Amino acid sequence: MVSLQDYEAYWEGVARRVPGIRQTAYVTVDQDMSKRIGALGRDESPVLFVVVPSAGTEGRVVDALYERHVGIVFVMAKYDAQRGGSYAILKETQPLMEQVKALLLADSAMGCPVLGELDLNSLSTLPESDSFGMMAGWSLGFSFIK
Repeated sequence: MVSLQDYEAYWEGVARRVPGIRQTAYVTVDQDMSKRIGALGRDESPVLFVVVPSAGTEGRVVDALYERHVGIVFVMAKYDAQRGGSYAILKETQPLMEQVKALLLADSAMGCPVLGELDLNSLSTLPESDSFGMMAGWSLGFSFIK
């Protein structure tokens, strides 16, 4: 498995390189994310939410085993239904997610020691609307071999 300490340090670095992301939050399950969202003020977002990656072993013989990790990150912001709602937030956070994705790809191309080999075919960017009734933004799913 990937070291959570290293994974956290990696995403902190990504957040520092993307102007506009105000904080990073690490979550394990939906309930963690819900609690964090409820406690956020409007001026504390957009937030880079990082979900603890899962890992599965692949390979046919012991000497050739490797772990495929599945990661997901969210760039989310609180919205006010009176001031444009979730669509306005999708437009606002889309450039931030594009920067996050560009950094992930650039870091992978340079041989990121935390992510190992990024599976380029696994990248999936999805709009997230009305998450927990008060946030919207984007999710980025990916897998990597370490």
